[in-house]
Amino acid sequence: VGVWGFRGTKPTRHQVFYNDKSRATVTVRRPHAYLIPAEFTTALENLKAHGIQMETLGAATEFAVEIYKVTAASRARFEYEGHRLVSVNVASRRERRSVPAGTVVVRTAQRLGTLAAYLLEPQSEDGLCAWNFFDGTLKRGTDFPVLRVPVSPK
Repeated sequence: VGVWGFRGTKPTRHQVFYNDKSRATVTVRRPHAYLIPAEFTTALENLKAHGIQMETLGAATEFAVEIYKVTAASRARFEYEGHRLVSVNVASRRERRSVPAGTVVVRTAQRLGTLAAYLLEPQSEDGLCAWNFFDGTLKRGTDFPVLRVPVSPK
């Protein structure tokens, strides 16, 4: 496949390899929204930098949520772009939970909703979990800090 790019200020044509053989290793149903604790400021800044829309809860609110429990976590042996990438395995459960005021809500019914899901799912190979945004919380047997709201709370 040929694509146009720039070298300095001159347009140039580049040959690139297109791999259309990628297959998902894990799939999940996209939830209505994600709930992110306010203390994960660098993760929230990253979502904002991507253009993902967010809102903040003004009061504690109860939600029916899906929670991931970390069943295994491992860190890459070598650095890649200044990070030792993390991979996790998780198991999910559902419960009702009161979420405190200040929690950030990321709805997936937005222009970049699929990107939000890709970044916030813990098993995503290139998501925020993999890139060390949640490292302090990723221990076997603990809950992943981002909650999923599977359906709209009517």
